[in-house]
Amino acid sequence: MKNTHIYPLLAIPLLLAALISGCAPLNASANVLNPNTLRAEWTVENYTRVAQAPVVLHSTIVIITANQQLIALDTRNGEEKWNLETPAVLWPGSLTATFDTIMLAGENGRVFALTYKRGVPEWDTQLSGEVLDAPLLDRYILFTVTSPATGSPEPAIVYALNAATGAVLWQFETQSAALTQAARGGDSLYVGSRAPGDARLYALSAAEGQLRWANATLEGSLLAITANADIVIVRNDAQQVSALNAANGEIQWQTTHDSALVWMQAADDVLWLADEDHLMAWNIGDATAQWQAILPQPLASAPILSEARIWALLANGDLQVYEASSGSLVATFHSGITAPAGMQLYGDQLFIVNTQGQVSTFTSRENNP
Repeated sequence: MKNTHIYPLLAIPLLLAALISGCAPLNASANVLNPNTLRAEWTVENYTRVAQAPVVLHSTIVIITANQQLIALDTRNGEEKWNLETPAVLWPGSLTATFDTIMLAGENGRVFALTYKRGVPEWDTQLSGEVLDAPLLDRYILFTVTSPATGSPEPAIVYALNAATGAVLWQFETQSAALTQAARGGDSLYVGSRAPGDARLYALSAAEGQLRWANATLEGSLLAITANADIVIVRNDAQQVSALNAANGEIQWQTTHDSALVWMQAADDVLWLADEDHLMAWNIGDATAQWQAILPQPLASAPILSEARIWALLANGDLQVYEASSGSLVATFHSGITAPAGMQLYGDQLFIVNTQGQVSTFTSRENNP
């Protein structure tokens, strides 16, 4: 395993500022939606199948279609701001945003950024291998992993990029052939092997990319990771959930869920999870159940945890909102959208896209501004 530091002079202040501030994502906005008073605002239906949930930045919503079009719409009325073909074939879930910039990951190891106002290219960075998962954006830093081409003896690599310039801050060569999406917990960055028979979990210093520990005792292929400052949670392809001590990588508990999990998120002393038909909360210290909610319809996309509530978009287009602390149902909203594909919350608006290219917006404001 090899670690390489590449610190451009201008990148160092950005890196330090991000680490001091805790690296909260900047493409998030405080959710002030009242789920009990939602109403439709606007809908556009002029696009081919949407490939992933949208990204919202300031007054712009950006979507990627299945035919590799990037489309920016005005959040106030749905009018198109710009429309362009992507510079490279994009991987599902590769779209993210910060400040005034849209960032994407494409084939052949390309990671690039565009201005949200006009879609003008800002930077384009070529990495070794293929970027197969969505990058993780933490304020000033974009963490991404690359996997070697099929049959290549090269290792999978973890990269940290300056989100403003695309410059590589550091890179870490693993001993694995394929990696999960990166996850942050405290001042550590975690990645796991998804290669069959190699369930290693790596803990790195987020600031420098130095290896803190690696656990090779897990089983199966790792699929997802979430963490807080003290505990790392990983899920494998057999739906086994494992908790590891963040300081040394020792396993604290393991349990196997009886159906396929599609989402998990850790915060403080709680681990929230979802399979297709349930939302759950466990004590993160020992996996004891705190609550479980049965969903009336299968989930259409991963839930969103926001402002102490869990927002769940169902396959029939209904939106259900639950209290994260108790699992109590707060509201059910009938969006009327068929075949929903994903959603995004931003400020006082809810955005839902469906598989047929429809983009719809809802708000709890009494009147349009």
